[in-house]
Amino acid sequence: TMSRTGSHLLRLTADVGHNWTPAWSPDGQYIAFASTRDPVTGTNSLGDEVYYFNIWFMGADGSLPRLLYAGSDLDEDPVFSADSKTVYFASSKIINFTYTPQIWEVPADGSAPATGVTNNGGTIVEGEDPSLSVDGRTLFYGRGGQLMGLHLSTRAETAYAYWEEPWSGPATNLVVYHTAGPGDVV
Repeated sequence: TMSRTGSHLLRLTADVGHNWTPAWSPDGQYIAFASTRDPVTGTNSLGDEVYYFNIWFMGADGSLPRLLYAGSDLDEDPVFSADSKTVYFASSKIINFTYTPQIWEVPADGSAPATGVTNNGGTIVEGEDPSLSVDGRTLFYGRGGQLMGLHLSTRAETAYAYWEEPWSGPATNLVVYHTAGPGDVV
């Protein structure tokens, strides 16, 4: 971490694994991130040897890191719910010999196992690069080149536009996303 001026640099992780896609909790107390620390390796159904990224959780000062979710998948891109009690993340499952990204959720306190986020049809949402709206009511994600939104209260999905990665803006009615074009940001 560092201050907005670039001073007060503080390294939060010092393990041998790869740590990436960090996310601050809205209350500023925690950070969730993907990591290969305590590496889990295996052979996927395609016969490839893989290192699995898992979802980790720690204090905003790097204290008390703990494993939040370990799966035999590529788990990444955590994002907190508006109340900081849930962590959503992308988990690429191997289905029919291809990686299929899905959106999963786990209580930030680790009190229950992770489960797939379901839509109003009861199926696990397929998507990647989750991002939560500022008001906490919509979970944005990409699916097959389409920007999608899941309204968390109704579990209804809405297709918006072609996308690369969605990010919520400072206003509740804005989403910034990168299009499939060369460097276009909308």
